[in-house]
Amino acid sequence: FNLKLLHIIETLSKKRKEKVFLVGGIVRDFLLGINNKDIDIVVEGNGIEFAKDLKKLIKADNIRIHEKFKTAVLTINNEFKLDIASSRIEYYECPGCLPIVYSSDIKADMYRRDFTINAMAFEIDNQNFGKLIDFYNGYQDLKERKIRILHNLSFVDDPTRIIRAIRFASRYNFDLEENTEFLLINAINKNLLSKISWDRLKQEFKILFSDKNIEKSIEFLDKYNILKEIHPNIVYNLKIRENIIKLQSHEYLLKNNKVKKWILVLLIISENLKKEELIFVLKKFDFSKKFISKFSYETTKKESILKKLMTSTKNSEIYSTLEGVSIEFIILIYIQTNENKIMEKIEKYLYKLSKSKPLITGKDLIELGITPGKEFKKKLDEYFMKQLDLELPTKNKLLKG
Repeated sequence: FNLKLLHIIETLSKKRKEKVFLVGGIVRDFLLGINNKDIDIVVEGNGIEFAKDLKKLIKADNIRIHEKFKTAVLTINNEFKLDIASSRIEYYECPGCLPIVYSSDIKADMYRRDFTINAMAFEIDNQNFGKLIDFYNGYQDLKERKIRILHNLSFVDDPTRIIRAIRFASRYNFDLEENTEFLLINAINKNLLSKISWDRLKQEFKILFSDKNIEKSIEFLDKYNILKEIHPNIVYNLKIRENIIKLQSHEYLLKNNKVKKWILVLLIISENLKKEELIFVLKKFDFSKKFISKFSYETTKKESILKKLMTSTKNSEIYSTLEGVSIEFIILIYIQTNENKIMEKIEKYLYKLSKSKPLITGKDLIELGITPGKEFKKKLDEYFMKQLDLELPTKNKLLKG
């Protein structure tokens, strides 16, 4: 916790005579011994006015107010965010509709949460600072490693909780509590996921595919027949499971090449789709026309690329095979292959060859008496290929060679 910040909040709460609570994921993760930098505050009173006063006290960079939901977000040092909300209850007019919000006390506010493990709070009060508020036995469910909804209409009110239940169960390696699982299956069978907008569901999939223990998440999606929401012809099998596990052990590839994890997960589970089906999925997830065209074309060239990598003996051959291929496709074939030779060559390309800079420039060619024209670029490319194949390349070696 940022204790200094919490004590400032405590002082403001005393001045405004409003009770304030630390809520949600930070409480859950603290009790699990897991670091969590997200701070969510609930005020029994006017959360928006509380946020405005707090902004002045801590000199926050910015405040974003959502009057409809009685919430505000403070941005601190241009990166850290502090969510502040009035304690409230939510009424859903229809399954999947956004809620209508009314003011309430902390107990009712906790009851509107998705699961008991997320319905706990720490009191931020001079006399009860750090006291655990747990109306719905969330701490007991944490100890028993259970995901439990707070009421029987939870999945009806907000069907995205179906995906979130899977996310938390997978992340913490918890089980769905028996009644919760029964109601989740019932909600799926009633096709409640179709009641929410694809934009909301798509966002939940992206978050799920970015989280931990993805193989367990995909197994849940398969078990409860949810993969059809992405495409009805996606079939989960042992090979996909192995590739998901391999991806998680090679996440450094994603980080080092600035590729989002959810994209690779989506591509892996879609690997057995036909070309037109893959294009349909990529469009659903808002990939650009350029990416869709390029990636779908690359899938048709997969076997050719693998064959060239398998038989290549020179750095220049590896470079020529992979240069211009999308980074997502390169990492995908790295994950999918079982050939160590291919994996080693892809790693060499990603970490060495793709970062090489030509030693011979156009200026050097002009000094050699070569006139810029059609053959100019071809000559530069030839020198660069030679450079890649030399053990210790220098400009002199290349020009003399």
